[in-house]
Amino acid sequence: MRRREVPPAARLRWLRITFPAAASLAPQLRALLDAPDAHAFIAATPAAGRILRPLCHTLGIRPPPLLALPPRPRKPRPKPALPPGPMPSPPPESAAQYTRMNPAAPRPAQPPGGKPVTPWPRPPDRRFIPPRRSRT
Repeated sequence: MRRREVPPAARLRWLRITFPAAASLAPQLRALLDAPDAHAFIAATPAAGRILRPLCHTLGIRPPPLLALPPRPRKPRPKPALPPGPMPSPPPESAAQYTRMNPAAPRPAQPPGGKPVTPWPRPPDRRFIPPRRSRT
């Protein structure tokens, strides 16, 4: 059985959707949160925020700014482990072994017979035709 996709707005007010009688609780909770005594209580007791914040979400009420979570501290980025200053250049004798990206590296001579090796990818005038497979 495939689960039904629930829209994000319905995830926040699931109690009102599941139990329609709970819809009458939302205005009462809103009135409680707007009371000045509740503001003083929530500011003095952090545990009240941990209890009231999920209750606001289940009833579909936007929590007041007093119940907002503090911003999370950012994780420090790791420092790169590079030594300070410019990178040292490799010794000249080691440059001969890195021929691919080194234009000053010696190139191999042409193969015997004088025909140059076809570079890859092949030029457009020469298509690759795969060999036929034998059917057995």
